[in-house]
Amino acid sequence: MFSDLLPVGFNEFHANRHDNDFVRTTIAAFQDRSADTSVMLFSHYKPDLREACKETTYAKSLIEAVKASTKKFRSSHKVGPQINNIDVIVDACEHNVGPIFQQRIASAIAEDGIFRGVNRVVPLDSSISRLIQLADAVAYMRHLSQTGAVPARELSNNLNITLF
Repeated sequence: MFSDLLPVGFNEFHANRHDNDFVRTTIAAFQDRSADTSVMLFSHYKPDLREACKETTYAKSLIEAVKASTKKFRSSHKVGPQINNIDVIVDACEHNVGPIFQQRIASAIAEDGIFRGVNRVVPLDSSISRLIQLADAVAYMRHLSQTGAVPARELSNNLNITLF
């Protein structure tokens, strides 16, 4: 569905390489087409999770983002306290395929409350999954909101992106 919105012959979608209007209109068109499928777009950012080791930072950020998104999903869909069978897809990169990242994720799945509902974290090459590229666009729009280039209200009202 996301691929259908991109020009013919379009390779990878990296939001920061396109002008803001193109990114906005692409996400808006995706939301218009997916409204009946209950696709929810979340973007979570906590700058205090940064550490010298990029694998550790990526793992901690991912764990917190999944937990926060799960809580949002749980409250918006009025489901019980634990959501299970969560599969997380990440864009494969040097920060999320190494042993430090894998160990942090395995520990969180075994011990960390809401994150215990995660079955696995699967790194995919972004050329395989347009969904990862859509997530990139959502994160870029969050960045634009944080810098004041796009009002947060527009992300929520026009693009159906929830920032928290």
